[in-house]
Amino acid sequence: MSTVTGVIIFDANRNAQIDFQTDGAITNTPLVLQSTDGSLNTIATLSDGVGEFEFINVPIGNYKLSVVDGYNGPITPSPADYTLYAKPEPEITQGKVPGYESAIPVDRRVEGMNALNAVMPTTINVEVINNEEVDISYFFIGPALYKSFTPDNNITILPENLITAGDNGTFGKVVKGSYPNNGPADNPYPGDILSEFTWIKQSNEIPTGYYTIGNLTQPYNETETYNWWRLSDHTTSIETGRMQIIVGNDSKFKTLSTTVNNLQPNTTYLLTAWVSSLNKNQPAASSKIGVSIDGLNSNTTLYSNLEQMIDTDPKLPIWQEIGIKFNTGANNYVSLNILSVIPLYFALDDIMLRRVIDLNNVTTSCPTDYLCITNGADRFSACIGDTITFSICICNTSNLNIGTYDSPIMFSNILSESACFIPNTLFLNNMPLDCVSLCNINLGIFRPYEQKSITFRAYVKSNCPNTLTSCAKVVYSPSNSNTCCSNNAITIAILNKYLF
Repeated sequence: MSTVTGVIIFDANRNAQIDFQTDGAITNTPLVLQSTDGSLNTIATLSDGVGEFEFINVPIGNYKLSVVDGYNGPITPSPADYTLYAKPEPEITQGKVPGYESAIPVDRRVEGMNALNAVMPTTINVEVINNEEVDISYFFIGPALYKSFTPDNNITILPENLITAGDNGTFGKVVKGSYPNNGPADNPYPGDILSEFTWIKQSNEIPTGYYTIGNLTQPYNETETYNWWRLSDHTTSIETGRMQIIVGNDSKFKTLSTTVNNLQPNTTYLLTAWVSSLNKNQPAASSKIGVSIDGLNSNTTLYSNLEQMIDTDPKLPIWQEIGIKFNTGANNYVSLNILSVIPLYFALDDIMLRRVIDLNNVTTSCPTDYLCITNGADRFSACIGDTITFSICICNTSNLNIGTYDSPIMFSNILSESACFIPNTLFLNNMPLDCVSLCNINLGIFRPYEQKSITFRAYVKSNCPNTLTSCAKVVYSPSNSNTCCSNNAITIAILNKYLF
């Protein structure tokens, strides 16, 4: 039997070394030791007041040791006896750093920090080969500042991210325990994430005018050229998350470009992205990127700014969320672009495009105007006899309650004569309802920003007419005012036969 020990260090200057004058302990944080030899026998303990932890009576074998804040399995006080208390648990697939307020005393915090971000991997592979103590050395986790974009008070941002490229704008993940600079050899998104810069593997030194997609950054050397922060991505804050990493110049070339189709013309959207300047000593005045948005239907520029400033701080890295609100005009197809406008080492992550509801332009005399209806189907052409699944999402875009117990929101769906509803196939929020028709279905009250989903099936009974229309409708009929309603319709082509 062996003993596995280690320490979780608050690495104040994020250099992956212990500095006794500035660094401290990360306390009261779960450490999980899990067998990888097939049994998944697992034991967890907490770091103590000086960040140390200990597992005793660990048999010969292979294990993964992870920092997992919020672990909901059994916790055994340190020293935790593996032989006595380990038992099979679900596989730990992801580490997690703790919240800074619970783990770092006030007198040890770096000025300005509001988050913790991994400096080195939060999962370590452990091999026990004899009865000697296994000293795991250290987990290094450091300070960071996450600055969210603050939208206008008079808008509501719908939750759906319309960007599907690049794993929905997150750039994906690597396996837990991956070493720094462990990105893929080739661009994992060659068709949907484009760049006018040149691709290079993250493990190679990245010259000016090149980019990569990778995980936790580690300087290639400690010279002025690569005086970078050791930084994990924004999505996960640990070594598993990936981001785009760019060594920029003043070319005004697109470092990232992606397109989004099927938007609504003359509609307001919000593009957001998290950006971090990687150079520790980047002057604030020269920390900036460019953003452009082009309407591809009209071949016009919808937004352009070559002076999007990115905050910097020599004491800690900053993940800053930028936000651009724009109107599509006559376009339903747009190009979203991040440009390099100055020599700057920077990273991009969590890019989102979401629809915006301007509450100043909503007719408040009709409460259902606050309900955004999205109507869809699993196909947009069909033949007689086919079954179609319809999906409707209804979202309250306001901070108001819509509907009352006496006058709830009612839902109906009108199908054209080409189709017929299949009874008892309607689900509300994934719960089945006994419905023989699509009329007057009680949706209750919509709380502020609440979203409800409806699905049902119908079969095609005729191709006369040769289009099928499905119109989703919500109705509010309070006793003391006029009835009001909102609707959204889609059309499906009815074919004589499939063309294959």
